[in-house]
Amino acid sequence: MRSIGYKIYCLSPSNCVIPSEVEESLALKFGAMGRDYNFWVYIVTNHNHPVLYIGVTNRLSRRTWQHREGSSGGFVATYQCKKLIYYEWYRDIRDAIARESQLKKWSRTKKAACLNPSWRDLGADVLQDT
Repeated sequence: MRSIGYKIYCLSPSNCVIPSEVEESLALKFGAMGRDYNFWVYIVTNHNHPVLYIGVTNRLSRRTWQHREGSSGGFVATYQCKKLIYYEWYRDIRDAIARESQLKKWSRTKKAACLNPSWRDLGADVLQDT
């Protein structure tokens, strides 16, 4: 997983750790500048909805496009997760990663009921906003 050019190290799919030197660098670079930054926690699924993928990105429109084109590779490309069904905005990368971890711990039933019960594809709206 990449975010703003820094590598985020994942010990397991639900437990991402930011090395302390990277966290300090992020805090100095983004916290002290007084600017707003955009980080997104998002969920994509495939055609019949058997697979849910939860991720974090700093450019939701680009990431949505990558999923739709299949250019991201890995798990998402293998399972053809192209349908954006949920996203949340955060200013702080640490908050976004914490939320991602929280969502990954939820049961599939809870995710399906709370996030987007109609399974409507939100990707078209995201791509139009760019």
